[in-house]
Amino acid sequence: FFLSEYFSKVFEVLEEPNRPVAHNLIRRYVLDSLVEWEKRIEVKSVEVSSDTETEVNVEIVFKLKDTELEETMVYPFYKN
Repeated sequence: FFLSEYFSKVFEVLEEPNRPVAHNLIRRYVLDSLVEWEKRIEVKSVEVSSDTETEVNVEIVFKLKDTELEETMVYPFYKN
């Protein structure tokens, strides 16, 4: 089942230089998408960092609603 309106604008930033401005946009886009589409969680934080020029790591800390379980997920994006 595919929802065509389900998306994040992160793809718009992937061709931009790996700089703090791009990191701030990625953070905002990820946060916006999670708040809009993932109603089962409460987002605690979204942090964006990079160790290299071609990799961007997005760390999401969230709490499952109706529980006290807090999780962290790190998602790497690789740029060409």
